Amino acid sequence: MIFNQGTPQQRGFLFAGRWVDLIMNKVLARGGIELIAVILGITISLWIDDRKNERLELKEQISLLDNLQRSLEQDLDYAKKIQKQLDSCLVSQNFLIALDCASVDTLRNELFSQHVRHSTKGSWSFFPRYGVYRALSQNNDLGLIENDDLKSRLITLYDFVYKRYENMDIVMENHYQYTYPKYLIDDYFAGIENDEFSVGKEYFIDYSINKEKICSGSLKKEILHINSITVYAYQSVKRITVQVGELIEQINSELNRLVN
Repeated sequence: MIFNQGTPQQRGFLFAGRWVDLIMNKVLARGGIELIAVILGITISLWIDDRKNERLELKEQISLLDNLQRSLEQDLDYAKKIQKQLDSCLVSQNFLIALDCASVDTLRNELFSQHVRHSTKGSWSFFPRYGVYRALSQNNDLGLIENDDLKSRLITLYDFVYKRYENMDIVMENHYQYTYPKYLIDDYFAGIENDEFSVGKEYFIDYSINKEKICSGSLKKEILHINSITVYAYQSVKRITVQVGELIEQINSELNRLVN
């Protein structure tokens, strides 16, 4: 045995050194376990935080997609109403454009007045709801949407398609709010259906056939000034209803994927 060699003093030092080694090994072993425990604790904590953040991001993504879907559904309902009004407007405009002098004498004034009123429905404007999209853009939350195609189509709709219609709507408003109504009232006005005036009440104007103006082509020319832009507005709103409808379906599909 090594402890039996050397002087008693040397053997004492060797014995003490041996115990120190044993104690240090135990301390180091214990410290290693504690270090591993600390590392495992940190790793688990980070994993829990990541999972929590993922759940929060998922919840935020579902919430923003749900808000966008609701906003687009409201836009779609409104766009369909505008499309219906513009369709009625164009039907009546085409009727009045085709009206010739030979058919004026057999035309009922009631039918004429109805078509004139409907020909003014191009004044209906489509006002998209930008609130949800603008909030997402300003807060940089669009990045939460994982589907790049969906994100791209949303940007195209709000920043280009809607804006293009708004620019056209300004031109239409000038014609339908000022030029065309003035022409009709000056040359075809026959009174108001209910002359009991009150604030906030809508009045329906009656129009009478003016054979001279119709035969001269004045009515046809006036309608032709606004017909082309009305056709373009109708086609634009029709495209909007299609695009918005497709976006709603895509968002719904994305929501189903995220929820399930």
